[in-house]
Amino acid sequence: MSTKQFNPSGARDEENESDSGRSMADVLTLPDSEQRFVTWLIRQKQVSLSEAVAYMNQEEEVVCNMLNSLSNLRFCTATERGW
Repeated sequence: MSTKQFNPSGARDEENESDSGRSMADVLTLPDSEQRFVTWLIRQKQVSLSEAVAYMNQEEEVVCNMLNSLSNLRFCTATERGW
């Protein structure tokens, strides 16, 4: 399992929503499951792939695909320490 982690919107603690290019209103345009996932990511600030898989209760490949899709839409960013 990958140790890559996820950082919602690529934002660091000192950045605000407008710096990331996405707002909470943008989250509402996502399907319900992705809305819940992005909201959870935002609350966590940074998570590992294994944490995301555990939260989503889905196969790693499914979660990776969702994270990659959300990354392409600029809702999260992969980092060395997480997403």
